[in-house]
Amino acid sequence: RAADAVAAAAACGADGGGGLHAHVVLEFALGLVGGAVRRLPPSAARSPETLGLLDPMLPLLARCVRARHADVAVGALKVLQPLVGLPLPGLRSAAPAAGKAVASLLRAAPSASHPAALEALRLLGAMLRGCEAYQPTTTQARCVCLSLSDFLPILQSLPSPPFVILGK
Repeated sequence: RAADAVAAAAACGADGGGGLHAHVVLEFALGLVGGAVRRLPPSAARSPETLGLLDPMLPLLARCVRARHADVAVGALKVLQPLVGLPLPGLRSAAPAAGKAVASLLRAAPSASHPAALEALRLLGAMLRGCEAYQPTTTQARCVCLSLSDFLPILQSLPSPPFVILGK
């Protein structure tokens, strides 16, 4: 199962521990889970069985956002985006950690056009729109506001306007 693969790979490689190529396994597992989540019909995504499978993955995904490999962080951001709008019980405890990791990732992004920075902004917008449990701290809000001047030209070139991406 893809969820088991993410759990096993995250346990050995998300924080830099594990084998030399654990990040490759983790990136592959995140791709599997991301594809499965994106293909879920809305009715199946809200079923108790599916929510029960997705909920334990939230802390692992938040941990993967802090990974030192950009491909792992981007994969985790892509998986988390559709999950923040679902009624997952673990979202209340995972949202602050994910928000903190996203703000940290935005500060560390090498440029505004870096895929990690763009995915971080998309997840931030999804969290602001669809996750009641996420309340950004003053520091996180300040970080996002200060970095928006760097991201504004990139956001304006995207197909959807910035206010749609950022939400509230």
